[in-house]
This record gives sequence, structure tokens and C-alpha cells, in this order.
Amino acid sequence: CFISIRDPLSIYLSLFKFGAGSERGTLYSVLRKQGLSHYYQPTAEAFGHWLEFVLDPGNARHLSRTYAESGTADGMGVLTYRFLYLCIPKARGRMENFVDRERLEKVFQRKHAYSEYVRTEFLYEDLFALLRHWERDIKLKAPLTTLEDMIARVKTRNTSRAIEGLSSKSVSPKLLKLVKEREWLLYKTFGYDLTPSGIPSPFLANGTDARAPAQKSAS
Repeated sequence: CFISIRDPLSIYLSLFKFGAGSERGTLYSVLRKQGLSHYYQPTAEAFGHWLEFVLDPGNARHLSRTYAESGTADGMGVLTYRFLYLCIPKARGRMENFVDRERLEKVFQRKHAYSEYVRTEFLYEDLFALLRHWERDIKLKAPLTTLEDMIARVKTRNTSRAIEGLSSKSVSPKLLKLVKEREWLLYKTFGYDLTPSGIPSPFLANGTDARAPAQKSAS
């Protein structure tokens, strides 16, 4: 198993831009149904208000019923909850009433189901290296040739629209600090507290798998 990960602030920016620009997206739909679509105004100022609302543990019930009922909202943001829900088998039972960070981190390290990860910031490069690494064990529909060839065959979707004046650099230090506090596990685990691009999965340290060259034909 492998997962994709991304700088939490970038995820929040993307979620807001997608909702404000297209009036679509799961989170947008959830909030709209509760009469909260007014948070999605296409301005940098509106993003700040939206982000404060989403990061407030008191608003967990507006974001996700399972998140609110898990008892974890005080100790983690909704992105961390979703990440743990996806990568830990029977996560809801294991996360119940987890308010101690050290205990939560230990359970996460022992129980997470993935073995590798790819960073969205280097999605094509990391994915290509991942496929090359496991090419002998998986059945590809087409030969794995070059990175450029793979990129040409990958379709993109759900792209966010730009909002004037809104970027990761325009977010106030106060809000950035709040994001890091709420999504602490993601920042710590994947190195986003050290660098905006995160730390690569061990075998992707150089962007390629030096263990073996790519095969000339699919398995």
C-alpha cells in the first residue's frame, strides 16, 4: 500500500479555492447544506475566516459527524483525522478519546497500513520512482519507460482556480502557526515542519530508485 501526502496548508488552500471557484467539493457541499457557504468568498480575507472556522475544534460537527464523534477534535485537525482514518485499520475504535499526542503517535507508527508514500509536491517524480521500485511485483498495462512519457498519460482533475492575493506566502504567521498546531502529526511525520516540500519516502530520497533500472517491458 502507498499513500499520497501534501503540506496541510496547501491542502487547506486547495480546498478553499476549489470550493470558492467552482462551488463544488465535498467540504463545500457539507458546509453549503448547513447554510455556511458564505465562508467561500473568493478573497484572501475570506480564506482567513474560513480557515479559522475549519480549524476550530468547536466546529468539528459542521465538518464531519465521524470526526466530531471520535473525540479527537481537540487534539488534531480534520486533515489529520482523515489521514488516520484512511491509513489505520479500524481507526475509529483506536482513535477514540485520543488526546495524548505521544500515545496517538505510537499507535500510528505501529498500525498504519501503508509502506510507502508519494508527495503531491513531487507527485510525478515520486510516483514514477514508486512504480519503478515495484515494477517487478505489479502488472502494468503499459511499459514503464520515461518520466515524461508517464506524465503525458496521467490525467489531472479538480484543479483549483487562483484567487488574487491568496497563496501560502500570504497566509499570516498566526494562521500558519494554528495550522501547524492542529495538523502537528502530518508536519512532524512527513517533514513539512522542516521544509515546504516535505521529506521523501526513504527509497525516494533522490527522486529515483537506485536499486534497479526500469524494465523495458511491463510484467
